[in-house]
Amino acid sequence: ELSGTSMATPAISGIATLVRDYFARFNARTGLPLASGEKNSAANDGRGPTGALVKCVLVHSARLPLGFFAYIEGLFIRTDSIADAMDPKAIAGRGIVSALGTNTLLLPSADANGTTEGGRVLFVYDRYQLDDTGSSIVIELKTQVPTSSSSIKVTMLYTDAPGPIVDDDDDSVLVNDLDLRVQCIGDQCSSSLTDARSQSRIDNVEQIYDADDYGEAQVYADGVDPSSELTIRITISAHEIEEGPQPFSMVISGQNLMESSVPADNFTPVWTANSIRSGGSGLSTGAIIGIAVGGALLLILVVVMIYVVFIRGAFKNEDEQ
Repeated sequence: ELSGTSMATPAISGIATLVRDYFARFNARTGLPLASGEKNSAANDGRGPTGALVKCVLVHSARLPLGFFAYIEGLFIRTDSIADAMDPKAIAGRGIVSALGTNTLLLPSADANGTTEGGRVLFVYDRYQLDDTGSSIVIELKTQVPTSSSSIKVTMLYTDAPGPIVDDDDDSVLVNDLDLRVQCIGDQCSSSLTDARSQSRIDNVEQIYDADDYGEAQVYADGVDPSSELTIRITISAHEIEEGPQPFSMVISGQNLMESSVPADNFTPVWTANSIRSGGSGLSTGAIIGIAVGGALLLILVVVMIYVVFIRGAFKNEDEQ
């Protein structure tokens, strides 16, 4: 049977490669090929998507599997639907990646004018960072009216700074801890989005979605006529930053949404900062130490080989004589 991590690894690696290629050749928001000289909205500095954004796209696309799980109750083995479990995430993790195929959250289909089918939208952000504890960045969207429906799913992900596996003073394994908050502002908002928060203290992924299937949550309340424009405020805040700055990536998908207020990029790539500090030449302290340690180990290895081959070999020959 072809299953488990042995099959998941090549499948996810292949999809990640396609996602990165997609950002290089297509407009992330419309699915149309990039024109000559046009840069993707996710990476308008021409450097391409970060690894965090590629992973964010994969996590964002995941859906709750429509299957069953088995559990032991007393002397019996019982089965139940994953969707009906008390904690589906404990069974299915973040779900099954659904980056390709029909009904995908990721690749909107647009006509030549950039109008997407069914009002679907995909916003990707990959050039923001938070510098200090308590800092935040706010992005606002608004619904398009008149419309029959609007929906949204938000995923924020970041590559945490290196640190110890376990902190002696805290159970958290995070060095930098970012939070996600989604607020729908208006009289017709769904109660689930009035003030939705994702504030994990052990994970570098935060998500707001429909908990029933990991899909998009409805923006308007049930039973109302979507006749008024609603504002959706998305706040990424730094609960704690020990080693800053902390860049992050975010993916938003949904229907009948448009950007209302988006701050300018403030992300300084690490490689650029290092280049500025070093003047673009010379070796860093870490590189010099690495070379020195490697050279010392190589010298020790050569000495041991000389001893084994020549000196010890000479003693062995004398004993045999």
